Amino acid sequence: MNSATPNAYNQIDAERLQTFACHAAVAIENARLYQQAQQEILERLKAEDALRQQRDHLEDIVQERTTELRRLAITDSLTGVFNRRHLLILGEQALEIGVAVLDPVHDATVDLLIQHADQAMYAAKQAGRNQVFAQR
Repeated sequence: MNSATPNAYNQIDAERLQTFACHAAVAIENARLYQQAQQEILERLKAEDALRQQRDHLEDIVQERTTELRRLAITDSLTGVFNRRHLLILGEQALEIGVAVLDPVHDATVDLLIQHADQAMYAAKQAGRNQVFAQR
């Protein structure tokens, strides 16, 4: 509203302009707050994504370290050969061993030797846990 005429506007016009100015100010403030909220949401989403990636990375590291610790717990640190603990763990499982002795007179072939070892192993299995049988 623009007029070069003095007293062109009355009190009602002034009140209407005041009301319009207040509504415009509220709308501008709401737009600013909305934009600020959108920016904060975007920043939080980025932060959540970064945290999720970091968590996944740390889980991978924990898994790798756990695997390495399990390996170190059952092997000798100098030789890398399985240690007594590994044998105890294996001993908690059923263990049957078939042993065959090579007798050149009776065992003419390697296949016959393997057959005798298999027979000894099956005999050990039938006898129960932690058995060793020798077959000639």
